[in-house]
Amino acid sequence: MLDSEVLRWQIEEKPNEAFVNSLFEMREILEPAAAARAAERATREEIARLAEALEGIRSEERGTEAQVLADLAFHMTILEAARNPMLRSVGTLIESALEISFSLGWRTVMGDDAILQHGAVFEAVRDRKPDEAFLAMRRLLR
Repeated sequence: MLDSEVLRWQIEEKPNEAFVNSLFEMREILEPAAAARAAERATREEIARLAEALEGIRSEERGTEAQVLADLAFHMTILEAARNPMLRSVGTLIESALEISFSLGWRTVMGDDAILQHGAVFEAVRDRKPDEAFLAMRRLLR
């Protein structure tokens, strides 16, 4: 199920609700913990990359490729900044599915609250507050 081609095919073929729920459930399990670790371990460079990605999420037109790529960069940087090679590998495996789901999300259901929630994740990581980063990422994914 984590093969990038299988994930891309599933997303492009209008995935069923069970598939989408499974993908988001996996993200809810992994990404809040990764955000907490990133708050403890992120380098200044990674925090700068998060800030740049957040600016793209905020300033690019809703649902455009540029905004989607900024969102993808944000989440991939969180996984990288967690300093866990297993998390980084999972991120690489699901990167194509994330890109497609972000594209759909920004064009349909994600609004200004999602931008604010990304900001909250960034601030918690930047300010080295792991518990807040965990909760902010959890809110974002919900």
